[in-house]
Amino acid sequence: DPMIVVGEVNEREVHSLAVGNPGSARLVDGPTVEGTGRYLAPVADESTRTFRVELAVPNPDANLRAGMTAELTLAGEEITVHSLSPAALALADDGTVGVKAVDEQSQVRFYPVEIVSQSPEGISVTGLPRELGIISLGQGFVVEGQIVEAVFDPADVSGAGDARAY
Repeated sequence: DPMIVVGEVNEREVHSLAVGNPGSARLVDGPTVEGTGRYLAPVADESTRTFRVELAVPNPDANLRAGMTAELTLAGEEITVHSLSPAALALADDGTVGVKAVDEQSQVRFYPVEIVSQSPEGISVTGLPRELGIISLGQGFVVEGQIVEAVFDPADVSGAGDARAY
């Protein structure tokens, strides 16, 4: 006690993990056990380019058996993700993909984004503030720093979604 559940995480996701974060392991025979991350390798395995992770799971009654297969889920860094229409994307002069939005002073701002997934319903991006008035109509006709009169979409009840620049 504790039982140590060992796994590996790829180099793209290791940066979002930290020792002390919560996690769980779903054992091959069904039950899920909760634990805390106790180790994160500082160096990748040379052959797999993955990093060893360890989850410490309480096992006071010795009910968990060593050597069982488990699916490990670890809590990572919280990331804000926005779902958008691909039509909201814009390109900066240097080719950076982003969106144009209107700030509190009615100025156009360009925010670089990273596309993390796409589906028939739209795209999911990171890199944006939690709340933002994205220009959904007319973004091709405005430049960063320009003062615009934004008209917010009445269908957006939050008031922080799509804006049209005029």
